[in-house]
Amino acid sequence: MTRYIAQRLLHAIPVLFGVSLITFLLTYLLPADPARMYAGPNASVETVNSIRHQLGLDRPFYEQYLIYVGHALRGDLGFSYKLQLPVTDAILSRFPYTLQLTIAGIFFELLLGIPLGLISALRQGTWLDRGAMLFTFFAVAAPPFWLGLMLLYFAAFKAGLFPLGGTGSLAHLILPAFAAGLGGAAWYARLMRSSTLDVVRADYVRTARAKGRSDRGVVWRIGLPTRIQPILPLVGLDIPWF
Repeated sequence: MTRYIAQRLLHAIPVLFGVSLITFLLTYLLPADPARMYAGPNASVETVNSIRHQLGLDRPFYEQYLIYVGHALRGDLGFSYKLQLPVTDAILSRFPYTLQLTIAGIFFELLLGIPLGLISALRQGTWLDRGAMLFTFFAVAAPPFWLGLMLLYFAAFKAGLFPLGGTGSLAHLILPAFAAGLGGAAWYARLMRSSTLDVVRADYVRTARAKGRSDRGVVWRIGLPTRIQPILPLVGLDIPWF
């Protein structure tokens, strides 16, 4: 296992190098002038040239890239001239809220997706099944930014059930977490439905049914634990997505 992890880490080095090079090259080739943008439209040519020299933008491409890589390896991601603070500090100041949204979004994914998938499978062909699948189609098709605006307008502005903005309490987190996790809930609902249908059609379920047990009882006691295990790696993949 240790050897495998070491090999994967070694393979990631050229990938990170390629991504950083392409990203830096695209930024370098942009027609916009960062020095002019920072100095403002009314700044003189001398001021712009001075800022360009201070930022190292007048150096050759390879020198700029090597300086960038050297700073990144030391953990220095640069200085945000828009926020007027180091980029690392800007990221760290927002990381707790990102972590809260990630945990809450995954919570809503599983809270909505798994029960909907189970109900849809156990009630296959009924109005509950059709309603659950209609919900998944809507959740997949609805863009999160649009859904967030609709939730803000109806649930926060019109109904006054949640705050319109800010942070600090659970009420501030519910709407953004729901908007972010709804698409994943639809995916888990469809996955759980198909997995549960496989369980219902399995031989051991037929055997249990022949012994007098109900499909629902077999699914809950035997099938559900085995079908939830494959979901855990998918939850791990959701973390970097959030």
